[in-house]
Parts: sequence; C-alpha cells; structure tokens
Amino acid sequence: MKRKVLIIFAVIAVLTGIRFIGFEREGVTYDEPVYVKAGREYMSALSKLDFSKESWSFNKEHPPVTKYVYGFAEVFRLIFDKFTSWESNINNIYTFPRLMSVLLGSATLLYTFLIARFFLNFWLSLLAMIVLGLNPLFIAHTRLAGHESVSLFFVSGMWYWYLLYNNTKSKLHFAIMNLHGILAFGTRFNNVLAMFPIWIWEAISWIKNLDNNKKIIYKIPWKLIWLPASLWIGVFLIFPYWWTNTIESIQSTINHWGGDPKEVFFGEVRTTPWTYYIVYFMSQTPIILIILGLFQLFNILFSKSKWQAKNLFLIAIFGIWFLWSLSTIKQGGMRYLSPLYIPFSILAVISLGQIFNKFRTILISVTSLIIIYLGIQLKSTYPFYLDYYNELTGGSSRVFNNNILPIGFWGQGTLEVLKSLDKWVEKGDSVGLYTILMPEHLLTAFLPEEVGGVYKIDKNSLFQTDWLLQQSVFAKNGDTVPEYYTLIHTFYSTNGAPLFYLYKNTQ
Repeated sequence: MKRKVLIIFAVIAVLTGIRFIGFEREGVTYDEPVYVKAGREYMSALSKLDFSKESWSFNKEHPPVTKYVYGFAEVFRLIFDKFTSWESNINNIYTFPRLMSVLLGSATLLYTFLIARFFLNFWLSLLAMIVLGLNPLFIAHTRLAGHESVSLFFVSGMWYWYLLYNNTKSKLHFAIMNLHGILAFGTRFNNVLAMFPIWIWEAISWIKNLDNNKKIIYKIPWKLIWLPASLWIGVFLIFPYWWTNTIESIQSTINHWGGDPKEVFFGEVRTTPWTYYIVYFMSQTPIILIILGLFQLFNILFSKSKWQAKNLFLIAIFGIWFLWSLSTIKQGGMRYLSPLYIPFSILAVISLGQIFNKFRTILISVTSLIIIYLGIQLKSTYPFYLDYYNELTGGSSRVFNNNILPIGFWGQGTLEVLKSLDKWVEKGDSVGLYTILMPEHLLTAFLPEEVGGVYKIDKNSLFQTDWLLQQSVFAKNGDTVPEYYTLIHTFYSTNGAPLFYLYKNTQ
C-alpha cells in the first residue's frame, strides 16, 4: 500500500514539474490581473472587516471563490516579501497566484486518480491521471491565475465525494460533496452543469425508493430541493457584494452575462454558433484521446449490458458540458468546458484496458507510445499551450494561416516580445502597443530603457509612434496599419504561428 501511495505522489510530482517548465514564458494573460487585483481588494476588505458594497464591487460579475484563492496567495506573497529580499514588482507579482493554480491542478490530478479507481485498476487509474496531466490545455490552465484551475479542483472533488457517498451513504461524504459543489458554483456559475448528473442520479434513486406507505414528509425529495438551493445560499453567504441591496446586487451580477460576444470562427469575426464547443473540442483535444474516448462513450451507450449507474454518470459528467453550447456566452475556446477532460481521460483509458485486457505486454507498449505522443504534442506547442491545436486542424500554424480560430488571443508571449525590442528600438523612441491586455499589466515597464510606450489608445495616437507592435489576431481580422509603417520583424510562437508584428514608422 505504501509503495502505491509513493508511486501516486511521485507521478503527481513529475506532472507538477512539467507545468513549471517555461512557467513564466507565457507572460501574463488577459484575465489574470483582474482576478488577482480583485483578490487583493477582497483580502484587504476582509482584514478591515469592511463588508460595504463598494469594497466588493470589483469584478462583481463573477462569484468570489477564485478571487479568494488568489487573494490568499497574495497574502503569502506579502509575508514572503517581508521576511526575504524578494521585492514584489511586475516581474513576480503573479507568481504566487500562479503557484496556487499549480497546486490546485496537482490536487485535481489526485482527484482524477481517485475517480478513476471506481472504474479501473490501480495502474490504469494512474494512466488516466497521466493522460490528463499531459493534456496541453490542462497544463495551460493549471499554471495561470484563472478560474479554470479552481473550477477543476472543486468540480473533480464534488464528483469523487459523490461517487464515494453512493458506496457508503455517509452523511459526511454527502456534506463534503455538497461543500465542493457550493465552492465550484462560487467559482464560476456554469459549474452548475457539473451538478446536473448528481441531481439526475438522486432523482432516479428517489423514484426507485418511493414507498407509498411512507408518511408524506418522507416522500418529499429533500436532497433534490436542497442541492440547488444550497448553491445560491452558499454563494450569498461568502459574497459580501450581495449582502447590500441583495436583489439588485444579484441582478447586476447575472445581467452582466448578456450581450453577444464575437470571436474569430472560420475566417470571420462573428457570433459564435452552437457548434462552437464541438469544433473546439475536436480541434484542441489530442487526437488519440478523441478516438479512444469517443469509442468508449459509444461502446457504453450502445451496449445495454454496460448501462450501469456509474458508467452513465461518467458519460453524463462528460457530455452534459456541451449544454453550454445553448448559452450566449460561447467564447474562450475550451476554457468554460475544461472539467469535461477529467471524465473523458478516464473514458479513453477504459478503452485501452478493454482492448488490450489480455495482452499485458502490448498494453504497456501502447501506453508508452501514448505518453510519448502526448509529450510530442507538448513539445510542438511549448510554451504556448493555450494555442494547442491537433492534427485534425493541421496545427497552430495552419489554424492561423487559414484564420480558422484565434491564435494568441489571451496575450500569451507579450512580455517576452517587449523585452526583446531592444534589438530594434533606440533610446528616445516610442512604441505603440496594440495588444489585447488589461492596463494593469503595465506593459510600458517592459520596454527597453528610455523607450516610451502608448498602450491601447485610439488608433491615431498609436500610429504616431516610431514603432508599432501589433498582435497578429488584430492584423488578421481587419485592423489595418497605415502605409507609412513598414514590417520589420515577425515574432513567432514555438509552433510556427505569428504572435506579433513589429512595424517601423518610415514617414
């Protein structure tokens, strides 16, 4: 037993170490400054016991758990600053929140292993964890200070404790599951989808166990009522922004999620269609996992002998995420649907176990080939895993050249590019920064010494600078550069897709 525990944590340590390779090279991405700043403000308000609406209004459109997590990390940063020579500045201000993201990702891997144990033996469960840990998008999102790593942890925990509860019927296990569900919902509202299969399972169980001889009070499906109610009650209790003018505050949060977000989708900036997440799933999932995972999914669905509750639950916690295709908020690639990779990785490994069940040597060889294949996928897109695209698309470079889907949309690589500008610009020059980043990034702090910058001002102001740095996603989709700018250099990501263009003012 001890040996197996050591193996589990050794594998998690390796998978964690992989996420530290190129940890800072991706640069600060679009949403990170918002969540970290909100976390700082929330922690500051808590330290003063200030629960006024104004102190909790920053990033009010999201529930607070993500901000608490990164705010807690910022407290550690301040303590670290105080007792070491470390000085918090733009270079390291997001390091501690990202470390928290990495730790949550590692905890998610452990939960994935524990979920897999309900379906697989020890070694195949370990493989399911490895498959998830080597998924480029999992690596990308569990080393950035975003919602995804927090969502993955609480959602996977909720699923594990519910499966355990079904075996033990322990009220403690149910309570722990419920707590994970509340915190998942308090991280991102669409995590309610992760709760749907649990409601369905509980509803079926209630119907099966309904006894007409019971008193009416025992016929009421208390758990079916409590589970959705607890989510809203829980978020209300942990979100002081909702405590003042409650109805108005909740409405201001929920009403934010209207509008019509547009993205590059097959050659044009447009309203994203209902097929958006299907296209992204088929484009950003390693192809070997698509083949194995979908094989097992259909194998279960079309074999009535496999219609066991836990098998159908596994399919439900994968497939139900695509209901988000009916939402108006279809953006950001697979970010909103990232938890589905947990059950899908398990489905893929179940296929391997069934196909090679009697051929242990072949199974070991195939497993090794899959791990090598995933390693190659990582190498091909390192360190910009947010831009991973599989062989079905032809890879990131082809995706960019054909303007199929956006590349570099979240600002990855920006800081690295700015630091390298001293090869071209001189002291006294000015640079226009036309990127899709938040002002808190203080991008001008990364420019070479005595070089001025104009960031995200109107185009006329940008075009008066000596140099113009334009993100490729803008250049590809209609934001033209005046003729008096000459292209001097193109900055490519590791996978061959352009991220930025550098122009010189020749006027």
